[in-house]
Amino acid sequence: MGIKRAGREVGTFFPAGIDHSPMGIEQLSCPTCGTTFEMGLPRSATVQSVTTEAREEPDDDRVKVRPNACPNGHECYVMFRF
Repeated sequence: MGIKRAGREVGTFFPAGIDHSPMGIEQLSCPTCGTTFEMGLPRSATVQSVTTEAREEPDDDRVKVRPNACPNGHECYVMFRF
């Protein structure tokens, strides 16, 4: 739904309760204990792996590695493509 001023569209109105954020919350499993934890990732992201081993950033600009930890404190590394 567009917002118009003087007959021109000047913005977009998003109704309350609709999330238009480019980020989403992904539920992942800890590779050590299996506990579920959440991580914010771009909505277009696909998780490639969740491991306990530190990973270097790949040469591909569309693949990222980010550290995280489960609620039990186990550190892990999440690799995702977007």
